[in-house]
Amino acid sequence: MFVAIKPRFQDKPLSKEVSEKIDRSYNETVNMTFRPIFCPYCGWHVVDVFDDIIGHIAIKCNKCKATIPINAAYFHRSEYLARLKQANLLGEFPEE
Repeated sequence: MFVAIKPRFQDKPLSKEVSEKIDRSYNETVNMTFRPIFCPYCGWHVVDVFDDIIGHIAIKCNKCKATIPINAAYFHRSEYLARLKQANLLGEFPEE
């Protein structure tokens, strides 16, 4: 579940229209899950996206400083689990 965190500082008050858009967006994402996006060059965690995202996003890796377009459809949870398995972070898997 996504937890929204309001900003600490706000220069000007939000309009009623913007506030309603934020509330609607939050309500639409209450039951959605995340999937992480990692930098394809260095493997650093760059951003979390919701499972329903489709299309391209531009990301900048804070570790290797690469700025690249990513098609979110190509980076699925199965790749994330494979990366954890490769790094042996999930422990031993039973032989099939």
